[in-house]
Amino acid sequence: MTDNPKEFLYAWCGRQKLTPVYDTCNITGRMPKFKCEVKVPSFAYVGIGISTNKRDAATNAARDFVNYLIREGKIEPSSLPFNMNESVESSGPARSSMDESGGASASYGTSSGFGPRGGFGSGYRPHGQPNPQDRRHDPGFIGIKETLNQDYIDRVAQKRKFEEAEELDVNSGIHGNWTLDNCKQQLHVFAQANKIRLDYKYSSVGPDHNSIF
Repeated sequence: MTDNPKEFLYAWCGRQKLTPVYDTCNITGRMPKFKCEVKVPSFAYVGIGISTNKRDAATNAARDFVNYLIREGKIEPSSLPFNMNESVESSGPARSSMDESGGASASYGTSSGFGPRGGFGSGYRPHGQPNPQDRRHDPGFIGIKETLNQDYIDRVAQKRKFEEAEELDVNSGIHGNWTLDNCKQQLHVFAQANKIRLDYKYSSVGPDHNSIF
């Protein structure tokens, strides 16, 4: 007994006096592949297989059709000489087949990780399950927006430090650490204690476009 799904399907169809018909076409993309469809007269189902070469694509299509015959009760699983869960190489998305109730059951992808359990988007994942490739849920992850906000805060703090440094009198130690602010404050205290009225007089020094008071 053969362990090839294509030969097994030929043998089964021969006993039913039927002939499977294979049709193969190219799939364009980053990695060119072949898609094979197999049809059997009197059956509305179309087996589909995808692979990087025509022979393996036909084998996967035959495997898909045999799997359909098992679901329909036409073939006993114990009579199969091969494993139905193993497709030839990584054939990528296979198809969406019909289950026993007539509804569509997703069978896209293989165990290599491609397909609905991979990272193809939220439409292929169960509701509420995060994308495993989405690092926003990782502990300690900092997004772009948070990073930009932190950079802005750091720039403002640095600018403030520069402004304070410009107002600092580096020579204050020479004259007893007196500054304009504490001098004015102590002068007010002295004037109030001695009941002296202060009269400030302001005058400009320098040209009009760059004068100081």
